[in-house]
Amino acid sequence: MNLLKGLIDTNRTLNEIARLRKQRQILAYHLRRELRFRRLSRHVRGYVADLQAAVLHVSEERDHLRNELASEKQASRTSLDAMQADLNAARAGAYDLDAKWRDALEAQCQAIVERDEALAQLRALETANG
Repeated sequence: MNLLKGLIDTNRTLNEIARLRKQRQILAYHLRRELRFRRLSRHVRGYVADLQAAVLHVSEERDHLRNELASEKQASRTSLDAMQADLNAARAGAYDLDAKWRDALEAQCQAIVERDEALAQLRALETANG
């Protein structure tokens, strides 16, 4: 009976050892899986942090470019206004010069006409006196 009891105890012990080994294998599998998940989670958190930093950098760059564009637009408007004022002043100057030139030309033409009339009168007097 003792021998049978010893065999049963040995069998139970072997079964318990087998169960514990299987349980250890299952726990080891789940532990490895959990470690892989944690490593993956760390990588994902790192990628998320990198992505957030990149988004922040892009948004800062976008804001900088918007400000730069606004400054360039303002500078081009100022430059365009100055060029328009210069063009208007040049036109006004050209119109004034054209008017003065026309007045001078008209005065010269009038002087020529008066000279021609005076010469014609002199010739008429010379012919009458002569």
